[in-house]
Amino acid sequence: RCFACTHSDEQAPILVYCPEPIYESIARNEEAVTWREPEFIDNVKVVKVESSKKSGDTFQIGSTNVEYTAFDDAGNLVRCSFVVNLKRKSFYTKDLFTLVCLNVVC
Repeated sequence: RCFACTHSDEQAPILVYCPEPIYESIARNEEAVTWREPEFIDNVKVVKVESSKKSGDTFQIGSTNVEYTAFDDAGNLVRCSFVVNLKRKSFYTKDLFTLVCLNVVC
């Protein structure tokens, strides 16, 4: 029998799901981007999840690293990271080219 036993949790949380990199073409300089939230489990309990960005936040043109960190009660942690890549949408189309060429010698 153990009356004053202590057990230490040395097992980090487990990453169940982490988003793949996100690639989007946008018409403006910034855009709100959404994704499925990462999922974590733990042998005891995940007590806190921190993130550098949230789903629905506004992102600028370019690449942004997003990191989530999950902690259990013992301070063990696991990370999920992915990149949000936004580029400007190209408006050049054949129809636009034809319209321009009707008014100018191409």
